[in-house]
Amino acid sequence: ERVVALDANDARPWVWDAAALDVFEPGRSAGPRVLTPHPGEAARLLARLDDPTWTSARVQADRMHAARTLVERTGAIIVLKGGGTIVASPERLGIAVAGGPSLASAGTGDVLAGTIGAMLARQARAPRGLWAAACVGVHVHALAGDASPSLATLALDVAAQLPGALDRAARGDAIERWPTAYRG
Repeated sequence: ERVVALDANDARPWVWDAAALDVFEPGRSAGPRVLTPHPGEAARLLARLDDPTWTSARVQADRMHAARTLVERTGAIIVLKGGGTIVASPERLGIAVAGGPSLASAGTGDVLAGTIGAMLARQARAPRGLWAAACVGVHVHALAGDASPSLATLALDVAAQLPGALDRAARGDAIERWPTAYRG
């Protein structure tokens, strides 16, 4: 088994998800980062970096505030998963308009992190690289979840729908609805 050491001087863009969020240290990473917490992970990160009173319930009660606080504390693009997934940066905030309960099953967050990573690999050198990769990754993942044929959706079902979802997004089907942007 190969162990990969995290190199704080590595300037390549990274996606941080799941247990990696528990070891993320702001300011110790040279490159751009995308963090993809669900509300429980967001609460743990906020409790460690901001205020120990953060809980999942508090994150859920004001998701936009939680996402903005995470951006301030981490310097990263934040993808706060959940109903109306939020993508936040220092300059803007977007809310997913696709996706639904089919994405609330084990492993679908891993599919999302991989989708964002794939978009990063495709767009990292583009002018809006990190923001665009996060937004497109969230949107394509949501379209894939919506296209899943079963109410008992598995992560593999979502992954299987990704190529078609990417094609629909590239053709513009519903892409104009993403993101619903808020400023301020």
